[in-house]
Amino acid sequence: MVTLEDLKQIVKPKLKPILWDDEKNVLTLLDQSALPFQNNYVDVRTPEEASLAIKLMKVRGAPAIGITASYGMVLSLISSKPSSLEDSISILERAKKVLDMARPTAVNLTWATSVMLESSRHAIEQGEIKSVNELITLLKVQAKKIFDDELEAELKMGLYGLEKINDGDTILTQCNAGGLATGTGIGTALAPIRVAHALGMRISVIAPETRPWLQGSRLTTYELMADNIPVTLIADTAVGLVMYRGMVNS
Repeated sequence: MVTLEDLKQIVKPKLKPILWDDEKNVLTLLDQSALPFQNNYVDVRTPEEASLAIKLMKVRGAPAIGITASYGMVLSLISSKPSSLEDSISILERAKKVLDMARPTAVNLTWATSVMLESSRHAIEQGEIKSVNELITLLKVQAKKIFDDELEAELKMGLYGLEKINDGDTILTQCNAGGLATGTGIGTALAPIRVAHALGMRISVIAPETRPWLQGSRLTTYELMADNIPVTLIADTAVGLVMYRGMVNS
């Protein structure tokens, strides 16, 4: 029986939508607004740049936005170079406002910035850190934890969803709930598909285009093709037809 720990070793998505360089202190985002025709990456060094990337949908999807915002909070201290812990909290509060306004309806966004701010306040109040550098290190660890927790949750979804997939199945998706939307390269709805493929199961996917933003055609088909998972793109109006003809199993 496949376990969660097995999946951590087996499932290795080729897509890397969000990358953090701990030496250069730079967040690099795959520009989703340019996909699928251009494979561009954008470097982010300030919370303002992170906010703009969210506004312009260079990064999209609730989990991916939350991860981006958490690193945006880290970058607020690195770029501002505060002289004290008191100044650091003021900078983090301002950064939270800037980031939260990028997408006011995104729950993961405000949740992530709140986690980062409250973690800082708690550590300072409890005397767990004594310097700005220690606070930056703490926030880097917290941002990575947000990413790692998301990754593990998706692998669990993949493990649970695997029970519904049989060898040879054709699976119908909708919109984009893959690794681009979550920032991990795995995804939520696409997690069972990636797990099944990684385990050698013969599966294929039918992806509707998803108008008006075409997330299905621009993003879902793009990331499935990147991982060599067979996918067929159809018009939204063809969904009923493929189901009527029995072309979909899951």
